[in-house]
Amino acid sequence: MLRIATFSAHEEKMLKKIENLNRGLRYIPITLINAKLIVFVDSSFANNKDLSSQLGFILMLINKSIDSNNTFIIYSNIIHYSLIKYKRVTRSVLASKIYSIVNGLPAVPLVICTDSYSLYECLINGEDNPADAFIKALLNRALERFVNSNKVIV
Repeated sequence: MLRIATFSAHEEKMLKKIENLNRGLRYIPITLINAKLIVFVDSSFANNKDLSSQLGFILMLINKSIDSNNTFIIYSNIIHYSLIKYKRVTRSVLASKIYSIVNGLPAVPLVICTDSYSLYECLINGEDNPADAFIKALLNRALERFVNSNKVIV
């Protein structure tokens, strides 16, 4: 009985993939001379029943261009992403954001973007942060737009 149920679930997943061949991650060419690593991070502060936090990040290899509105467009590929339940209880939103940054920080120089006002030097609007989709219950289209176009506008 279990094998039949497992096969059915697997068959359902395969049919979904076949019906949506144009969806999913696509990798685009990146000019390595101008490439940078960038991490989008987000966290939710003590929103679980046990007062633990959710931490999420997306690590990208990017090329960027600046437009006339003083925003920049990122063309990139996802290298790694993570969403975890952080078991340590934090006492502030800032602490949750910093734990999220540290969790997503490899040992190389990075530009790190977050929507925490306390970290104003790295400020990014929550609606533009693809990592926001990992954490929030409300819909955030930044990750969906990125997956469909390999482009983030910040």
